[in-house]
Amino acid sequence: METFDEPLFAWVIDGKPATEYTLGKLTARLIAQINGMPFQPTDGELYHFTTGESALAILDSGVLRLTDYNNLADGSELQHGLALAGRTVSEYEDELSSETVSLFGEVLSSSPPLRTFVSCFSLLRDSPKHWADYAGNGTGVAIGLEPEGFYTLTSTDPRAISLTRVAYDRVVKTGALLGLSVLVNDAVHLDKSRNLYHRETYLAEVGRLVLDLAPLCKDETYSDEHEVRLIVVPELSLSGVARDLTPTACTTERGVRAYVTTRDILSDFVLPVTRIVVGPLASPETRNGMSAFAHRLGVPVNSSRFGCA
Repeated sequence: METFDEPLFAWVIDGKPATEYTLGKLTARLIAQINGMPFQPTDGELYHFTTGESALAILDSGVLRLTDYNNLADGSELQHGLALAGRTVSEYEDELSSETVSLFGEVLSSSPPLRTFVSCFSLLRDSPKHWADYAGNGTGVAIGLEPEGFYTLTSTDPRAISLTRVAYDRVVKTGALLGLSVLVNDAVHLDKSRNLYHRETYLAEVGRLVLDLAPLCKDETYSDEHEVRLIVVPELSLSGVARDLTPTACTTERGVRAYVTTRDILSDFVLPVTRIVVGPLASPETRNGMSAFAHRLGVPVNSSRFGCA
């Protein structure tokens, strides 16, 4: 009879933990469903709307900041995905085992959640709302970026670093979170039937899996933003790249904010800038500065066709 020094779990297949191999791929399928939501993009590029001053800093350094999820301007974003996960499990409680419900309950009630860093983009190239809300009320800039250009960055630690669309529709969000709870429920049932269930292992893994999906869920009132997020969750790291990041703290008008940068993740990462779009109310200084950077980078510079919302 074959014996093992360590317990086997449904999370372990072919000698590899699920966080590295199996359930990570299954949650990736759920994320793929979010990325496959219908949308007719303007040109397939991503746009980072920001102030003229910040755009100059980004283009000069070639570096993007990813801000701690706790420090986002809208603090409610932090809890939206977690709260929805709790409501989803509660709504389908009768179809899940009591142990599965208990696992999610403990994970979702734990505080604080894992640290998460994000940088935000839009699929929209020219949007009055974005100019008004994120680009200095129309005086700023939208930096166009090629999505595939982020592959070298995300591939350094693919479980912990991702570039993905945000889900707004409740059916889509609930479907992804319900899919996760069903996966966990099936694994719990299998391990209990084999007398290999280990609650502490499941608590750790469910916590990691929830953090795969929760940052992708946003209130439907923001659906006109068509947001894409570059997300880093250091505690989900498998390669060690994200886990070893040291956040920088800075003081702003909103208080102390923590962030990491694309250069912290990969020192030779080149920001995949494809174009620069100047806001409708940008100053001559900003326009001239952006023209100079566009020339240096060999990319086009365009002017917004809209005013602000």
